[in-house]
Amino acid sequence: MIFGASEIGERTARRLGYPNVLALDTSPSMWGSSYGSLVAIQNPDLFLRSNNPKNFYFVICTTSFDQVATLLESFGLMESEDYSVSPVVGNLAPMVELEEFAGKFLIASGGPASVDPEFGGGLYELQVKRDERQLRKVMKGSFHGIRTFRDGYLLTEDERGLVYIDSSYKILHEVPLAVGCRPHGLAVSDSNDEVFIVGSHSECVFVVDGNLKIDRTLHFSGQSTRFGAAAHHINDICMSDDRLLVSMFSISGHWRIGNYDGGVVEVDSENGGLVGVLVNNLQLPHSVSIVETELFVLDSLNGRILNGVNHLVSQVPAFLRGLVVRENHYIVGGSRNRNLRQYRNSVQPVSIDSCVYVICKKEPIFRTISLDNRIPEIHCIIEMPD
Repeated sequence: MIFGASEIGERTARRLGYPNVLALDTSPSMWGSSYGSLVAIQNPDLFLRSNNPKNFYFVICTTSFDQVATLLESFGLMESEDYSVSPVVGNLAPMVELEEFAGKFLIASGGPASVDPEFGGGLYELQVKRDERQLRKVMKGSFHGIRTFRDGYLLTEDERGLVYIDSSYKILHEVPLAVGCRPHGLAVSDSNDEVFIVGSHSECVFVVDGNLKIDRTLHFSGQSTRFGAAAHHINDICMSDDRLLVSMFSISGHWRIGNYDGGVVEVDSENGGLVGVLVNNLQLPHSVSIVETELFVLDSLNGRILNGVNHLVSQVPAFLRGLVVRENHYIVGGSRNRNLRQYRNSVQPVSIDSCVYVICKKEPIFRTISLDNRIPEIHCIIEMPD
């Protein structure tokens, strides 16, 4: 009896030499159908309750073998004696996991705001299930940051500042910010619901209290005032134990003259002063985040995902912004880089497509989920509950 009606199950059946094999699968959409040589696919719970499981030998053919083993053992079955995991699982599991990838995501596009109901800058909902992809624009505007907040989401938008919406995308509250500040990334404190918002053009961090009122403004450096323009291009932000971590194009403040000494720094959450440099030597970094106590940042221009202090965990030939870290995958947004000259010394072609990459952690393989190039830029991605 094959448990798992998928490519792994089909290959296992062929390896066993059986032209037709009964199969179980937890997906209701598979019940009563066939998958290649896997026939009469059934509901596993119903099958196990309606038959004596000891009369069958089960071959687990899914990457979720731990959960299946737990189910089988709840009916008194024992590993080896009553069931085993197909050897095909180990060989094909990473590829099958990518092929069967599923999830629901919110994507912020910071492209020019457009009234186009389908494209342009805006907030997009993306649902992926295997080969199916559904993408819809749920709000218009030029959005850069997204964070979960209470029962909804906080967004940064060029004209409206900080926007609080519910799970149905209804606007609940807006917090106007300084004109022209270009709000970018944001972070929410776990301890007191304070919200920290990067003003990329004004080189400051706006601090909004739990009542969604501006409490104070942290000025990162005096260089933007001195030179009349953003000197560091601070963009994304995250919090770790009430410590503020900020990504930027230039730590020295000279990106406008071609000195892209980008990195991640710690900023004092009370006065905005520089506490220290955590990661340096990055080119146009974005999407700094802490995931289960680990630091991640995208070295965007070079298409690199970094963990800790410049530890490379993956790389794709694209300009990257927006990062979700799962147990087995990195999910990142790919966009067109507006400045082509920065690639002219490279022999590696770089993608100009708007897309989402799903990158395997275990093997050097990835999957591309194409969006539409009329969605000009991806800045942030977060995963939504199903």
